Amino acid sequence: MEKIIYLSSGDLFKAEIEKIKGGFQIFRARNLRDALIFLINNPEVGAILYTVTSSSQIDKKTMEVLAQLNPLLPIVIIQKEVGKFNQKQLMEWNGNITLINDPNEAERVLGSTQKNRRRYNRVEWPLFATFYRNLNSPSTETGKILSLSAGGSYIQTTSFDMVELNQPVYLEIHFRDFKFFVESTVVRINKNLSSESLPLGFAIRFDNVSIATQTYINHIINDHLMMTLFKELDIK
Repeated sequence: MEKIIYLSSGDLFKAEIEKIKGGFQIFRARNLRDALIFLINNPEVGAILYTVTSSSQIDKKTMEVLAQLNPLLPIVIIQKEVGKFNQKQLMEWNGNITLINDPNEAERVLGSTQKNRRRYNRVEWPLFATFYRNLNSPSTETGKILSLSAGGSYIQTTSFDMVELNQPVYLEIHFRDFKFFVESTVVRINKNLSSESLPLGFAIRFDNVSIATQTYINHIINDHLMMTLFKELDIK
């Protein structure tokens, strides 16, 4: 049974929502925090059903956060009164919004959305990277990415044959269905646990990074930070 998040601060359209329960497993979220927690812990969520009294309650930041967390997630908004927004305006905030005024249309719209869209998210933590000294190197090593920014990364490893301080190293960051190639320079090496708080490994500075690549890395970071935050808060 497909999971649906029902985001509402009150009992708006409660009777209408009850009607569609037979076809979906519905989680009731009374605020955005609850919805995000459930979405992160349940990546197979098929859609978000969002009820508001009018379009003036549709918050731009909320829609952008949902798009950032999962850019493929359908959002069905039911408004009680016709407001100032139309479908075109809302899609400028999030390209997966469907706005309807009749709650009886919800089941049809939900049924027409692509199933399990979260599975197409290409980010999968933890991230690992294969690294090597030069492009023609016959041997490689693999490490775990502990920190990541648009400017560089820290790789946890006990293998240091491929890295030298202030020398280039090439990385392939492993995603779910593709590899991300990065040119970099080693800026720090930690081979001794007693001298550093960080695990054994090395830090790199990305070289020749395009704006598009920086933007993509920042999206990855935002996704990871949100999951890390909830983990630290011990939210199940």
